[in-house]
Amino acid sequence: LERELEKGESHIGWKMAGTVGDSSQYHPLFGYLLAKDSYEEGETISIQNFPGNEVMIEGEVGFVFNKDFPKGAATLEDLKAGIDYVVGAVEFAQANSLAVLDKPESATTNHVLAFGMGQAGTIIGSKKIPFADYDLEAELVQCLINDSLAVEGGSERVIGGHLNALNALVNMLPKYGQKIRKGDVVITGSLYVNPTVKEAAASKVSFSSLGEIEFEIAD
Repeated sequence: LERELEKGESHIGWKMAGTVGDSSQYHPLFGYLLAKDSYEEGETISIQNFPGNEVMIEGEVGFVFNKDFPKGAATLEDLKAGIDYVVGAVEFAQANSLAVLDKPESATTNHVLAFGMGQAGTIIGSKKIPFADYDLEAELVQCLINDSLAVEGGSERVIGGHLNALNALVNMLPKYGQKIRKGDVVITGSLYVNPTVKEAAASKVSFSSLGEIEFEIAD
């Protein structure tokens, strides 16, 4: 991250891998989000932007903070007081890994983590709900590809709930010389089992309370 910032890149927030399932064996796992890897709602995105010309589409919830947390959060109430509003988000996930020649089994998750945990881009939704008005446990989300339901899920897939993921991150970052800053967005993990897109597709992630995020994957 420090090298990215030295090159002039803009840091917009963090991801927290809080999803029940594969990522839980590596929990807690986090990474940073950069503006250069962000896309807009309605944008056409080339499949060639992603490793191997394929990408997983994750439906996530994003939390935007209204203050800095240089020393973490002393209590959950302190944490909640620092959250401004909630948005829907899409994370694009895909990663390369390096294998020893003639030994493909040598490509392990550790290599994937070294490449940045598979984070390949994000879209932050435009609909904002004040945190005080948001039901943390009730969010449902569907992913539609070419107008067909590909997968659906809900907030129960986040280990211990969204606040658990946020609290872990806020209190872990200072150990690495980092912190949550005012204006940061934190996405907390996919709410469903992620589908993979390998070709051109009209895509939409539809949230029960956070609106819809539409985009096109193009060849």
